[in-house]
Amino acid sequence: MLKAISTITNALGALNYKGTWNASSNTPTLADGTGAKGDYYVVSTAGTQTFGGVQLFFGTGDWIAYNGAVWQRVEGGSDGNFANVTLTSTDAGAAAAPLLDLYRDSASPAASDTLGEIEFNGEDSAGNKQAYGLIHASILSPTSTAEQGQLHFETATAGALTEKMIIGTNNLVVNEIGAIFNVRIEGDADANLLYTDATNDRIGVGTASPAQKLDVVGNIKSSGNLIFGTSGKGTSGTTTNDNADAGIVGEYVASTVGNTTVTLTTGVVADLTSISLTAGDWDVQGSVLFDVGATTNMTFWYSGVSTTSVTLSNTSNMASPTSAGTVFGATSFNLLSQTARISLSATTTVYLVTASGFTVSTLKAGGTIRARRIR
Repeated sequence: MLKAISTITNALGALNYKGTWNASSNTPTLADGTGAKGDYYVVSTAGTQTFGGVQLFFGTGDWIAYNGAVWQRVEGGSDGNFANVTLTSTDAGAAAAPLLDLYRDSASPAASDTLGEIEFNGEDSAGNKQAYGLIHASILSPTSTAEQGQLHFETATAGALTEKMIIGTNNLVVNEIGAIFNVRIEGDADANLLYTDATNDRIGVGTASPAQKLDVVGNIKSSGNLIFGTSGKGTSGTTTNDNADAGIVGEYVASTVGNTTVTLTTGVVADLTSISLTAGDWDVQGSVLFDVGATTNMTFWYSGVSTTSVTLSNTSNMASPTSAGTVFGATSFNLLSQTARISLSATTTVYLVTASGFTVSTLKAGGTIRARRIR
């Protein structure tokens, strides 16, 4: 608000209006030591200039008046321009004080309306005014009794303000615009307790250079299971640890065949399905769903495993091609399941098979063979 004219005249004497002045370009040119006492201009364009050795911020509508020695700013516009602002409250109660109230009194509030900004400006190395930081609030929803808002935080990147963080009604969003903006959270003794690598889209715990989507330097404890939802995925070993192989611990491999007719020939093994396993230790499980239609002998086993490339445990569950077979009744769709643990020194195909020697020539069966690497 413009100071009272009487206050100015008491300080300067008679006033002499000289016209308008561009504070951004100092037009017309004003300089200390030049002018007549009482000369004054009204600012037409806001800007920053230095008079009397003090940097002054001029807003549109302010005055600049000459006191006979230096030019001075007189507050006169709707925008306040001050070198320093202090809000002081002597209230001893619990009420919030002092209060800085930014109120957008709009008759038609709408989502995305900006409610006010706090800008942090300075000069760059070329003497240009540069915005280095900004905080502003906006409306998410103006619906009465269901209002929602958010705060936006921006900082300068390559000379332009870019949004780095949003505090919303239900979430906190960092780097929504997808810029290269890393986030680092420090602990008491760990400078990189949590680090997000935006350049490579990775997260580090205890490291600022994560090598994977999640890279943890330290131990991991879980009160639940570690579940791999995709075939062929698990924890990867390396040749530098105590694993005998560089495979994937927990790797899951499976093959399933639906109900199909298998032709049985005396002395010949009929394969239902198979999987190929690389070197390492595996738990293997197989199941057969079959309809024999009559009392008969039936055996299934895992074959294709040479004695030079495999060590077997739980061999009682691993049938051999010369076994006598297991007797099942004439019920339809019996389910037979067995497991075995095998250790392979080379890639081997493991089969789920039915044995020969049946009293019927054909068998309708379905089978599944699964394996999971254990080391």
